[in-house]
Amino acid sequence: SMPLHLHAALNLSWLPLWLCEPSEPNDALLSWTNECDSAEDPSVRDSLDGFYKMYCRKQPERKDATYEAASQCLSQKISELEQKDGTKYVSRCLQMAQLVLNRDGCKIFPNHPASACFSKPAEGEVLLENRTRTPGLSDDILQFLLKQTRAEHN
Repeated sequence: SMPLHLHAALNLSWLPLWLCEPSEPNDALLSWTNECDSAEDPSVRDSLDGFYKMYCRKQPERKDATYEAASQCLSQKISELEQKDGTKYVSRCLQMAQLVLNRDGCKIFPNHPASACFSKPAEGEVLLENRTRTPGLSDDILQFLLKQTRAEHN
């Protein structure tokens, strides 16, 4: 007989939902994917939606100009994406960026003093390779924020 912990580990309902997305769908995996999709509890989805609405929005008490510009940029893009199908993942990434911005403030921006406004780098794009990555904040979203807020201040 199989040890209980191995049996539980092989049960598909124990797999995280992101593991249920096959990279190349085929008929053999279709029923596995459908089983994972049906395993999602609607109350979990509702709780996550509530979390994003509550904590992933601009904090009105923050008066930093850089925070204001970045938060406005995120809010505007999130609103634009709400009207489009197939943009939930990008919206969640933007909302998570707002959460990180709320928590860390201007520290999320590379080589950026907290009291300064966005400024142009010497040569084009901001280099993101030499920075410590912030969990929950993708390089794409950070680059988007840097470009958008820089354009607003020019």
